[in-house]
Order: sequence, then structure tokens, then C-alpha cells
Amino acid sequence: MKRLFLMIVIGVTSLAHAQIITQTIKGTILDKQSQTPLPGAVIQILDSTKKYTTTNDIGFFKFSEIPIGRINIRVTFT
Repeated sequence: MKRLFLMIVIGVTSLAHAQIITQTIKGTILDKQSQTPLPGAVIQILDSTKKYTTTNDIGFFKFSEIPIGRINIRVTFT
């Protein structure tokens, strides 16, 4: 009986962790004047996670599993 109870408790805690709602942030970085994609631009999320990514050849980027809420980002291109 104790073994079954332990398995049920572990299952319930796993379900509770699986319900964390996240968002995906994606987009394309373009040059303001020419409207051409900027490959290699660095996009950084300005919070405690310090996540960052770079754009691909067509200026596209994507962040997955970001907590729901307003996100501040910084884009740099050199």
C-alpha cells in the first residue's frame, strides 16, 4: 500500500510541473532603412535567465519556453 501511495504522489507532482505555461518569442530583424534581413544579430532577453540567440541567414530568431509575461529584449548588430 505504501508503494502505491508513493507512486501516486510522484505522478501528481510531475503533472503539476508539466502545467507551467510558457510562450515562444520569434521574429525577423531588419535594417531600418533598407529593410533587408540582418544575419548574425544578437538578441538577448533582459531578465535573470540571460538567454540569448543570434539571427540566421534571413534574420530570423526564436526563443522557446519563455515564462508568460512582458519581456524586454536587446538587439545588437555590429
